[in-house]
Amino acid sequence: MLRDGILVWRSDTRKTNEIFGDNDNKGEGFKSRIAINKEKWWQESINKAGRETCSDANQNKCVSVSFNMFSAPIFPMSKEETSYLYAIVLPAALKIDPSRELRENQNHTVIPSNLTEVVIDLHDYQVQEAQYILSQYNEEYFNSKQNVLLAGACLYAYEGMTYEIDAKNIVCAVEFSRNVSPEKIEGSFSITLQTSTFKFNGRIIENPHFEPKQYLAVSGNNTIVFDYSEKKEEALRMIISNSNKELKTPSIRHGLGGKVFRPGNSSTFFILAPFQSKYLYCSYCRN
Repeated sequence: MLRDGILVWRSDTRKTNEIFGDNDNKGEGFKSRIAINKEKWWQESINKAGRETCSDANQNKCVSVSFNMFSAPIFPMSKEETSYLYAIVLPAALKIDPSRELRENQNHTVIPSNLTEVVIDLHDYQVQEAQYILSQYNEEYFNSKQNVLLAGACLYAYEGMTYEIDAKNIVCAVEFSRNVSPEKIEGSFSITLQTSTFKFNGRIIENPHFEPKQYLAVSGNNTIVFDYSEKKEEALRMIISNSNKELKTPSIRHGLGGKVFRPGNSSTFFILAPFQSKYLYCSYCRN
């Protein structure tokens, strides 16, 4: 049975000849900067959450990606005005529970035998954290819109994470320029994140080492075959359809379909993330 995996995005200032190479030489792909235990590597790679904010990925211990093409250009969190947007295909992302263990009985997903090939849905984990944070506070806390935004500020990144990405999984890249704007939220404390406008520059650079058909060893000595051909075409269509336009990254306040958090009543609080049906959350927590 063929599987088509998922399409994710990563912004990186390094040029394509270093990341996926050229016709003569294959690039190194994306790798974590610090060697860590490969067994359940994601448990070491997630920074600890604050009392009022969700955790995020430690960029030195894993490779971060975004499920949203428009969120990827937020990164790296620096002042560089030019970067490359890389389109990447990977096996379906796995969800983890609050203890950072892989959830059981995840429909339509497989767990690779080699855990360095696991992709983690960090966005889903952050939603769980935001639910918990909000459940700990009373009505006075909810009355401060800024405090609510602080609790879920990281959700605008639609973040995933993996241990490393081989060059064969990179479809293509396109250079883009961006205008970075810091966005500060003041609440019980302050946090500064960034948004930007961006525009694709020039042609799409296709990866000569991309492999549309790949094999993944999974538990029980089984092998899953992935055909990433359709995901490649999807990536190319998305870039082409957004060329010659000034594009915007999601803002912290309006990145999730216009409403980050929507209060229901004094005992119910909704977290909405209407990005696409695959990653649609409509969860609630009670005080």
